[in-house]
Amino acid sequence: MRLSKVENAMRRFAVNVIKDARENAKKDFTTGTGYLADNPDSMTYQISKTPQGLQLQLIVADYVAYKDAGVFGANPRLVRDGKQKGADNDSIFGKFSYRTKKPPMQTLREWAVRNNIRFRDKKTGQFRRGGMTTIAFWLQKRIFAQGLAPSMFFTKPFQQYYNALPDAILENFGLEIERILKEEN
Repeated sequence: MRLSKVENAMRRFAVNVIKDARENAKKDFTTGTGYLADNPDSMTYQISKTPQGLQLQLIVADYVAYKDAGVFGANPRLVRDGKQKGADNDSIFGKFSYRTKKPPMQTLREWAVRNNIRFRDKKTGQFRRGGMTTIAFWLQKRIFAQGLAPSMFFTKPFQQYYNALPDAILENFGLEIERILKEEN
């Protein structure tokens, strides 16, 4: 049996989820490299035919899950004025937490250089001593202790379109069955 209309409904679902997730990434992650928003390989989909029917896979970059769900910090008391982030979320990716492994310092250093992050004196506003490696170490310690807040940039569009998916598939499945019955008669 050919299920082209059902396959099209699944394709529309995947395209809409990815399109909205890219828009959310562009809006939410303004200081990053733009990889999630601009690179077609960061989020894609694949529809395959199996003996049971059709299977849809949403394929995303590794760190999409961490950006979407956030990461629970190891211990916010490790840093001054620390607040726990990444605690409560309804992400489709589950929950993550830092235990022993810290975020990569080289990536944080590159981010600090790209965004021209500097230490400043609170009273005078002048730049303080400390190179990019020092800033990266400070960021690493802070992120490890507090975690990363969930953005839900992928989960929100997924849930929105997923709730409408059964109706679209049932409607298209019914139309496909009608077409097959008309062809047989």
